Amino acid sequence: MKIIAKTNSGYLLEADRGEVALMMGYRYAHEISDSSLAIGIEMALNKIAVTSEFVRTLDESRIKDLKIKLGFILAELDAASEVAQGMTMFERLKE
Repeated sequence: MKIIAKTNSGYLLEADRGEVALMMGYRYAHEISDSSLAIGIEMALNKIAVTSEFVRTLDESRIKDLKIKLGFILAELDAASEVAQGMTMFERLKE
């Protein structure tokens, strides 16, 4: 990637397809479609940087902790789903 000009709001860059794909969050250039490379497309590099920083901070203990928390969340969702299904069945029986 190369800076080729300074603009009023930033810089004008020259980047190859692979570099643009990386900036858009893809791993490989072939994953990006031509329609995704249209003039005027904006890239949310801040979101990619935040995600990348989160992934870099993951270690085995953090992953285990997240798995436990996700397990609790899934159990709550299952319970809520059962309650909702029960309520729907009750409403049908009332009719």
